[in-house]
Amino acid sequence: MLVDDDDRVYPRDALETYLYYSELLPGAALCFRGAVMPRSLDLRDAKMHT
Repeated sequence: MLVDDDDRVYPRDALETYLYYSELLPGAALCFRGAVMPRSLDLRDAKMHT
């Protein structure tokens, strides 16, 4: 399943990238941006990684 955000601009090869890595890493959760959950469990304290 692929979910996207309608107010974000994705790279031109986003779909191909997802398909490539979904084959390489079956069962993995793939994303273009994410954050490690902070100890406080408050997302406002999270540092985003792109």
